[in-house]
Amino acid sequence: MKFVLTLILSINFIVGFSQTYDTLVADTCLLTYGVAVKFKAGTVVKYSRSKRVMQGILAENTRLWTPSGNFLFARNKEVTFNKSGEVLSGTIVYQTSIWTAAESINISSGSKVIFNEKGKLIYGKSSNDLTFNLKKNKNPVFSKKGYLLFDKDGNILQGILKEDTDLQIGKIKSKFAGGTKLTLTASGTVKSGTVAEKRNFKNYKGEKRQYPAGTFLKFDKNGFVTNYE
Repeated sequence: MKFVLTLILSINFIVGFSQTYDTLVADTCLLTYGVAVKFKAGTVVKYSRSKRVMQGILAENTRLWTPSGNFLFARNKEVTFNKSGEVLSGTIVYQTSIWTAAESINISSGSKVIFNEKGKLIYGKSSNDLTFNLKKNKNPVFSKKGYLLFDKDGNILQGILKEDTDLQIGKIKSKFAGGTKLTLTASGTVKSGTVAEKRNFKNYKGEKRQYPAGTFLKFDKNGFVTNYE
């Protein structure tokens, strides 16, 4: 959730620049850079200072341009626009292939998607389990049940592990539990995850502690534990 919130805040920064708000009393067609888009009654529409629509909830399924192409976006879901009138975030109706900065991914129907300003996918849910060959960890499989987060270069930063997997943390390896959230650095080492078995780890002070299976751990770049749940 923290990553999603960060992305939303980043999008609001991109589209923000003194937004104003309006609550619609009826379904209303508004121009978004020359295109009429119907927004839902009873919802809030955000405008830029120049009165351009920057965010709102669609009243009907609507085909809109993104920096990555043209997609059908779902009614009753929020869409966010950039300064050029392209969708930066929304919920797609149909399964479709969308490019990250590194590869094309089949995104599932009903998935929320977020793009960066260069048109590359940085957030979405795959329609199938995916294997990534990371720089520091070879071939971990991420489940289609969870959302994937990517950086501007297409490196995977977050997902749900498909199965128990041995992964690199700093200079050591440990087994992380399938079905749990994993966050990674751009180089592919673990930043946080749930250990699949009992294991000793050191904190940044060099103090060793044993953590039971099922513990969610956070690590620094050297593989030392910084926090746990």
